[in-house]
Amino acid sequence: MKLNNTERSELEAKIPELKAAYKATMTRFLSLPPDDMENRRRAFREMHSSGIAFFNAIDRSIVLGSLDGSVDNSTWFTDKAETCANVLETIVLHYRTVHQEGPKVGIPPESLSPSTTAYANMQRLVAQHDFQLETRLRASFVSEGLPVYGFDNEESKREGTNIVAGGEKWFAAISGLVFLIALSGIALFLPRPEEFQFFVFRVILALAGAAFAAMISGFLVVEGTILRTVVRAGGGLGACRKTVCIFRGVTV
Repeated sequence: MKLNNTERSELEAKIPELKAAYKATMTRFLSLPPDDMENRRRAFREMHSSGIAFFNAIDRSIVLGSLDGSVDNSTWFTDKAETCANVLETIVLHYRTVHQEGPKVGIPPESLSPSTTAYANMQRLVAQHDFQLETRLRASFVSEGLPVYGFDNEESKREGTNIVAGGEKWFAAISGLVFLIALSGIALFLPRPEEFQFFVFRVILALAGAAFAAMISGFLVVEGTILRTVVRAGGGLGACRKTVCIFRGVTV
């Protein structure tokens, strides 16, 4: 289910401010003289914090874009992927600065290392967009000792959801089988059914066919006319209608 894009829109509106704040703190840090240790240490921490806020906002916007369906829009996807490529390059430069300048202000760089799955959403988006760009950026991340989890691992397939869906399909198949067995048993005792009994058999067989169709991947579309009304049905409902019409002698 797609979610409302309000949260994503609000976050997207904040990203330019976060980017400007990051550039400002970086400029301030680099402008301080080397002997001003106290202010440089404070400016270094501010620079790193504002950078993390900016990077995480971009990464979070991808999640929200996926939830509200924006990722399905080719223009949004392409623009976001290209933006992520630029931001990932900035992240490499950022941590290069952290590794070089951290020891100079008494801050161990390893204490500021990103987590194993940091920036994974940006990495996945770039990997889907441009293989050559992904390869180059991945090499840059490795050279700086940064995580490449998103480059190497695809998005989760939501296995929990698939298990539920699989259970529903098996339930439909078993239900269809039960209908068929019941119909076969009744046919043995009623070899010459009356009109109403034949109608019941037709309905049961149609339900069994629909249950079987639910197990088949893809989409079945059946179109026809019943009582001068155009009917269009898909999936299991289409299979059900087709079965009913065949046993009525109706051509669709």
